[in-house]
Amino acid sequence: MKTTILNGGLAGDRFTDHMQHLLQAELSESGGDATVWTLRDEKIAYCLGCFDCWTKTPGICRIDDAGRDVAASIIASDLVVFLTPVTFGGYSSELKKAVDRSICLISPFFTRIDGEVHHRRRYDHYPAMLAIGILPEQNPEQEAIFT
Repeated sequence: MKTTILNGGLAGDRFTDHMQHLLQAELSESGGDATVWTLRDEKIAYCLGCFDCWTKTPGICRIDDAGRDVAASIIASDLVVFLTPVTFGGYSSELKKAVDRSICLISPFFTRIDGEVHHRRRYDHYPAMLAIGILPEQNPEQEAIFT
């Protein structure tokens, strides 16, 4: 199984890095192949919200930086793991930049599925997604928001 791990740990967050290494070891032990992106170490600009990736260069962001490579890694995977410290019940700012820049992976057009409106798929294959939120101590409120 091809896996992409997006490590959204912030500077100085050694616990998220430790969890990443444990996850990599488990994946390796089961014969999986993992690509790891330590997002804080990558140059990823904020999404401009221009929608060029939908209209002018379908599937490709106009910003030529690591955000393009992360999106390509996501769509080429069977599983994407979002590994992040829980911040105000959500994910980190580093992970948010990468998630925002992956909007190019969906189509701007809509379809109905079981009475719900969804974006049409741009590609035939999309990975399964797993979010792992990390808290320094138990916090029921943030846990409830994150799930």
